[in-house]
Amino acid sequence: MAETFPILINYIEIVQKLANRFIEINKVNPPTDIFSLARKYAKLTTIYIPYEVDGITYKKGKEHFIIINEDRSPRRIRFTIAHEIGHVIIPWHLGDIIDINTQMYIDSDIERQANIFASEILMPHNWIEKIIQSSDDIEEITEKIVREADVSPFAATIRIVGEYSPGFVFAIVDEDGTIISSGKTNGTMD
Repeated sequence: MAETFPILINYIEIVQKLANRFIEINKVNPPTDIFSLARKYAKLTTIYIPYEVDGITYKKGKEHFIIINEDRSPRRIRFTIAHEIGHVIIPWHLGDIIDINTQMYIDSDIERQANIFASEILMPHNWIEKIIQSSDDIEEITEKIVREADVSPFAATIRIVGEYSPGFVFAIVDEDGTIISSGKTNGTMD
C-alpha cells in the first residue's frame, strides 16, 4: 500500500501568479483599462441591480458573461470588474457567481481570491513597490496610488498594507474622524 502525504497549497501565491501572468500577457499598467480587458474575456454589461449586488459572473457554453451594477461609484465599478475578471480567469472558480455585499460572502475564500486578483491587476506588486520606496509618507503614497490607479482609498490602503512588513496597524476614517475600517499588516500579532 502506497503512503499518502498531504499537499499544502497556498492559494494566495497561486492567484498572485495567475494575476502576474495575466498582467504580462495583457501588458497591464496603471491605470488599467479594465473595461477593454473585461471585454476581451467576457461579454460585459452594466445595468441597475436593485439589490446589494456588485457584480455577477456566469458561463453559458464556452462564453463568460459579466454583469456589473451601475449603481456604484466609478472606482467601485472598476474594482468589481477586475474582481469579476478574476472569477473568469481563476480556473477553479466554476459556475455562476453573484457578488453579494454581506460579510459572510465577502469573507469566503472564492471572494478573497477574486479580490487578490483584482488588486494585483489594478495595482501590480512591482508598481506598488516602487511607489512605496519613493516616499515614507503613507498619506502621500495612498494618494498617489488612488490617483494613478484610479482606485478607492480603501482599495489602495488594503493593497499597501499587504506590502508592508509585520508590525503596522491602520485605520480608515471618514470625514468626521470615525473609524470605518481597521486592520494590520500580515504577521502582526493581535
